[in-house]
Amino acid sequence: MKTKKVFIISFNKFTREFWNQVLNTKNVNLYHWKNYQNGLDNLSTVWPDVVIVEGGFPTKSTKFCVESALKLKCDSKIFWINPIPDDQILDSENERLVVSPLTSDLVYQINESLHLNVA
Repeated sequence: MKTKKVFIISFNKFTREFWNQVLNTKNVNLYHWKNYQNGLDNLSTVWPDVVIVEGGFPTKSTKFCVESALKLKCDSKIFWINPIPDDQILDSENERLVVSPLTSDLVYQINESLHLNVA
């Protein structure tokens, strides 16, 4: 079974333990960054399957972080956890991006992305 990689950049400082309780981390390598710049610097070395930007309210830094993740030339699904979903947050729409508050539906989508098509 292929191990998937989830890459979490936390602006709200949610802990690794929190994410282990929220996500189904079976057969998943979890990379957790509390410093967004360190996280961005490691995106192209890890090449994650899923990127979660846990950004809270939109700021210049969270928007930059999401835009940087979207620029990766890969198929990574990007989840921006944002309490105020707004279609105008980013200038361009991207089918890899999901912007949503942290809800059970979002957790389901993330887990589905982590465990779908695992061979």
